[in-house]
Amino acid sequence: MKYAVLLIITIIFISGCSTVTPALTLPSQDTSVVSPEGKTRVVFFNNSNPILFGDGSWRIGIKINGEGVENLHLWKYVQVFLVPRTYKLELSHIDFFRFNDEYQLEVGTKPMFIEVFNGLISTNFEVHPDMPADFEITYDAARPEG
Repeated sequence: MKYAVLLIITIIFISGCSTVTPALTLPSQDTSVVSPEGKTRVVFFNNSNPILFGDGSWRIGIKINGEGVENLHLWKYVQVFLVPRTYKLELSHIDFFRFNDEYQLEVGTKPMFIEVFNGLISTNFEVHPDMPADFEITYDAARPEG
């Protein structure tokens, strides 16, 4: 019984953990707005497996060039507009241990929809050139406007 209580307390603690302090001022989260001149639409969306990561570890921290963007909850998205070039992308999550992964993200001139998800010992991403078919009914903005 003592171990069950400890496990429950640990799960509650982990579910409240964030790995990133958002510092970036976000633009409109309306995915139909026109991209500002010289910038590319980049939309991150969290599609972690809720069965494997249902304990709260599905929250994914996103940093671009060291600046906190969002702690992205399951089935949420965050939109940014970036100048085309190479960026350092940092993804993180907590699942008993803290997992931090660094990647190079090449932003071109075409919109990018970036699926972020937890692996067993890492946080991964996959770039999609188009908005997924069910995006607007599946995902909500991480920080709604208004």
